[in-house]
Amino acid sequence: MKSILAITVLVLFFKMGAYAQNFDVYGKVVDSESLLPLPNVYISLSSLTNKDNKFSILTDADGAFKFSALNKKEKYRLKASSVSFTSLEMEVESWGALTNLGTLKLSPKENAIDEIVINATPATAIQKGDTLEMNANAFKTNRDASAEELVKKMPGITVENNNVKANGQNIKRILVDGKDFFGEDPAVALKNLPAEIIEKIQIFDKLSEQAQFTGFDDGMSDRAINIVTRKDKQTGQFGRLSAGSDFSDRYLLGGNYNRFTKNSRLSVIGLLNNVNQQNFAQQDMLAVAGSSKSKGDGGFVVNQQNGVNTTRSIGFNFSSDLTKKLSFTGSYFFNSNSNYTQLVSHKDKFLSPKADHFSTINDTLETDKSTHRFHLRFEYAVDSANSIIATPMLTVQASESSDWLSKLTSKDEGSFVNSSNVRNRSGLDGYAFENELVYKHKFKKNRRTVSLALLTLANKRKPYSTQIGSVLKSAGEILDLNQNSEGSTSSQKIGTNIVYIEPIGESSMLHFTLRNAYTQSERTRNIREVADDFTLLDAIDTLSNHFQTGYSNHHAGLSYRIKNKNLKFSLGLECQYAKLDVSQISPKKLDASRAFKNILPEMQLTLKYPKSSLQFLYKTSTDAPSISQLQNQIDISDKTNISTGNPYLTQEYLHNLSLKYSYANTDNSLFYTFYLTGDYKNNFIGVQTITAARDTFLRDVGVLLLKNMDLSRPVNIDRYTNLRSVFSFSFPAKLIKSKLNLSLGAAYSQTPAYINQSLNRYSLISLTNGVSLSSDWGENLDFTLSYNFDYSMVRNSILTSSVEANNNPNFKTQTLGVRLNWILPFYFVVQGEAAYQKENGYLDYNKDYMLLNLSFGKKIFKNKSGEIKIGVFDLPNKNQNLTHTVTPQYLLNSQVYALTRYYMLTFTYTIRGVDAAKTGKKEKKTKEKGF
Repeated sequence: MKSILAITVLVLFFKMGAYAQNFDVYGKVVDSESLLPLPNVYISLSSLTNKDNKFSILTDADGAFKFSALNKKEKYRLKASSVSFTSLEMEVESWGALTNLGTLKLSPKENAIDEIVINATPATAIQKGDTLEMNANAFKTNRDASAEELVKKMPGITVENNNVKANGQNIKRILVDGKDFFGEDPAVALKNLPAEIIEKIQIFDKLSEQAQFTGFDDGMSDRAINIVTRKDKQTGQFGRLSAGSDFSDRYLLGGNYNRFTKNSRLSVIGLLNNVNQQNFAQQDMLAVAGSSKSKGDGGFVVNQQNGVNTTRSIGFNFSSDLTKKLSFTGSYFFNSNSNYTQLVSHKDKFLSPKADHFSTINDTLETDKSTHRFHLRFEYAVDSANSIIATPMLTVQASESSDWLSKLTSKDEGSFVNSSNVRNRSGLDGYAFENELVYKHKFKKNRRTVSLALLTLANKRKPYSTQIGSVLKSAGEILDLNQNSEGSTSSQKIGTNIVYIEPIGESSMLHFTLRNAYTQSERTRNIREVADDFTLLDAIDTLSNHFQTGYSNHHAGLSYRIKNKNLKFSLGLECQYAKLDVSQISPKKLDASRAFKNILPEMQLTLKYPKSSLQFLYKTSTDAPSISQLQNQIDISDKTNISTGNPYLTQEYLHNLSLKYSYANTDNSLFYTFYLTGDYKNNFIGVQTITAARDTFLRDVGVLLLKNMDLSRPVNIDRYTNLRSVFSFSFPAKLIKSKLNLSLGAAYSQTPAYINQSLNRYSLISLTNGVSLSSDWGENLDFTLSYNFDYSMVRNSILTSSVEANNNPNFKTQTLGVRLNWILPFYFVVQGEAAYQKENGYLDYNKDYMLLNLSFGKKIFKNKSGEIKIGVFDLPNKNQNLTHTVTPQYLLNSQVYALTRYYMLTFTYTIRGVDAAKTGKKEKKTKEKGF
């Protein structure tokens, strides 16, 4: 071993001596506008004294390049060129053994040959490789509009309930000039950045750190938006402060401040109000349902809303190049939410072929929740060949709630089944930590690289609850529901990923991967009796539980890739070995383990044409059951609906395919995109619900299920299918100075679930159509007209409900919307937003109402930076907060206490710093009277 080390040292010593008279040159090439790295840029280097010394190289996926062993005594001329960008030339000479040229910026050509351009005035969109770029100048908004108002006008982009989608895909990240902005919460960026600083909106798949380095998509990408700021806004300060009140019990105070310099950027946001306004996404709040989406049991929720909220939040985002080698981006965000929800629900629970159970539920819930979230990113360039990236994230959450619930259940002929009344005090404390450490190395041979990633995860949740209540059975028997529950769920994961790239020829390469991960989870739950005055009594050992799981998985993979100007193709295969260990420590011992061996193929194809781009991706993966699904503890907190886990679940095997197509015709300025995605799961983890016709002891569960009581548990079922497609179409309506956007969407899913012993294959077919007309009249008149039509059909393989209309229902929702922002002469301002919604198919719980918000104000101060206005929310006072939930096993309609009509006087001040105010060149100091 010592001899090997000595030889290695001697080799390195002689090699250093050989290079003592030489030097290396390295650097990175980026787009001057987006600041994103530019791969495949042609870099040539020629000696100014020796014409025979010529070298050339292409930048890698990170935009980086390196020339080695150059003569220190010579000067060189470097030229960077790409078809889509203007060339850059510079002289190079030795500054030492390593000469760092830093970041070289190439400016896009006005009419790049390999770009797909829509010939609008100005152009609406450009397809740059895999990135769709929207030109903000093509979408006219009022001067005070937010980024959210701007992107809503862009084809294929929707914002609903603080969730952003592009062509039906959820946007997970927002970048500003290529750097993270408030972590993984798109709502924060879009609500707090002004539209006037935005030059372009870029939509793309943000690959993992290793995938960006290698150029191979590893399936870990997130759909992202990069906001490219205007050059004259990249330094200076801007922001907005608002304060409002109805001088009674409604108030609003909030704002944002941004200071951008050449090397650093600071953003501060804050919000305090009790009028249901948020500057963050719902998923930031612990245990709060998000937007309308598919449920785990295969059903769907429409118009999900939560009572009346008081919100308190503050956040900071900072990014800077701390040194020439070290860059930093970090954000901290705190939000606190107090929620009051009062709802009445009506549930049709399917018990086919027997009579349905109908429940009327009254629930009053008060909740206080808070979240601290840290998101950091460090990137350190050791030298031209080595770099390190660390991305730690920490979330700390806490909540407390009080709940009063009563439920009355009867059969469809009206006979009494049972009733219950429960009062509950509960809470939850938890944290989640994640860090990925990535090391990247480039060998001297062009495109030969290796990268190593170390992933660590740790999270813990500590729920607790104390409830008192009872259930009244049909026979007059009263069952006690008093109990206290405390426990915790924790999980730790460590994973490694090694990726090696070996180039083959000019345009192809091999991709080797070796991944290993181990996850250990533990869950405990301790149950105690409780007196009617909430005093804690004896422990109930038979209901307490201590459960552990361990899941290890190992992957070895090989992929082949070929890439040229118009084609990118890769084909790969992974071998996986995984093992799941399950251990119940109490109340009785249980040990089980099972191993899985899988072959995981994948394929990716990208084709580029003069006017279009096509992307196809097929990949496979596996998903292990969670500890909450595996733990076989009997939860009798609601004796009318008992639940348990299943320690014998097996992992799911997922097939996923996606197709993206975009087309632009420069002759007639048409632009459209098509997106299709599909999932197929084997061994799908579904739900089985058992309702006892009489008192029945379930041996496999080990519990006595009383008459008319329910038990639900997860089970593996053969298959699950889901298909979704979205088509977006945009073109200018020049006669009325507007743009017309059309969208067509279709979805199909088939979800299996058991109702008692009967397998129900629940199929959901959805059609979504929308049209919007947005103005291009200028910043004084900004309006959008929209119409959306959603149609859903539910088809069950068995007869589910004894109510014919609920057996295989059809649902229709129509929404007509208008948004207006009009600056009148003398800078008076009229703003309005109206939505008329009509529903059919929900029997007695259909919506048919109009919501209208209206305000009238005036801009004040010399530079019109201030505005004072009086506004009214829900002028007709008809806000109906209805929620519809449809699943394979029940249909639920809920009406939630909603925020209705209120008035507010608001003052807003807009900050435009000295540098940012340079846009006055195009404003030409208009007169003080608007038009």
